[in-house]
Amino acid sequence: MQRVIIIGMGKMGLVHGSIMNILPDAEVVALCDLDKSLGNYVKSIGLNAPFYPTLDEALKEVQADSVLVTTPQFSHRVVAEAAIKHNLHVFIEKPSAHTLEDAQALYDLVKGRSEIVHAVGYMKAHYPLYQEMGRLIQDGVLGTVKNFRASLYLSQVFAPKSGWMFTQKQAGGGLLTNTACHLLYLLYAWFGELAGVYAKTVSLHSKEVEDTASAVMEFRNGVVGTLHSSWSVPGFQVEETEVLIEGTNGILIADDNRYRLHLIKPHGAYPQGWTVRHRSETDAVSFNLSPEYGGEGYYNEDLNFIQCCRDGKPALVTWYDGLQVQKMMDAIYRSSREGYITLTSSSE
Repeated sequence: MQRVIIIGMGKMGLVHGSIMNILPDAEVVALCDLDKSLGNYVKSIGLNAPFYPTLDEALKEVQADSVLVTTPQFSHRVVAEAAIKHNLHVFIEKPSAHTLEDAQALYDLVKGRSEIVHAVGYMKAHYPLYQEMGRLIQDGVLGTVKNFRASLYLSQVFAPKSGWMFTQKQAGGGLLTNTACHLLYLLYAWFGELAGVYAKTVSLHSKEVEDTASAVMEFRNGVVGTLHSSWSVPGFQVEETEVLIEGTNGILIADDNRYRLHLIKPHGAYPQGWTVRHRSETDAVSFNLSPEYGGEGYYNEDLNFIQCCRDGKPALVTWYDGLQVQKMMDAIYRSSREGYITLTSSSE
């Protein structure tokens, strides 16, 4: 049984708290937030663990094995560092940190420490449909992958908005940092490290952060493609991702609900021509808090974290992976200001 503390009782804290409440190997032993007024509210919706302002205060009274950090990203580093000092396993909501420097510092804290499980909440990594796509690419079903086209759209910002998410100093960015980073993780998972990028970000309505991002991306394995994302387009009440991946043996076209595979030659169990797989054929979660968007991803990432803590295994998405996505975001922002950006390899 993993004794879990959740730090940050905003929307994502409530999502993870609800899931942790029903996982058989997890027990929520404390909830933390600097806003003490949230204590009675979270209790009223079924989260009955003791409420504390900080992790240090909680650890004076309860014993814990794991921490979920669901605070805004500008506080991730200081909160996660405090948890690591107590030798706790740590899950951080996406993105892993506020800046590339912070993401690097967090990874350096856990590098080589196999006794600590560390995870980042890129929940689309836990979509069975996208995992199956990753295996298709890895197994060479498409032949050699050459090109891709990727997009992510959401109807959210059509006028200036207030709050930390729309403040450059606190959020670090807009659409890319808070939404499109999910798509960046998928591209990293499928194609590996980014080698270079030419990008532009644009503020349509927001005063301090970007509302759209476009990029031409080159990966170290030779794959080249385009990305376009916006949270200021009508008609997308739920975030939607679409990708087209082109290889020497066919194409793979996918969104959050299905993929379509068309092969020039058959490969293993996949015939020549079209194969279609729907999300409903791959999902197998016992609890889906958000059927319209990402419910199975949230459940699976929490289950993966708890099972890895229990078994002493690395999480599916580690702080190293979070660092690689942070490098991609940083490169896109720099490219928007400076032009084409070349990235050094992690091994260099």
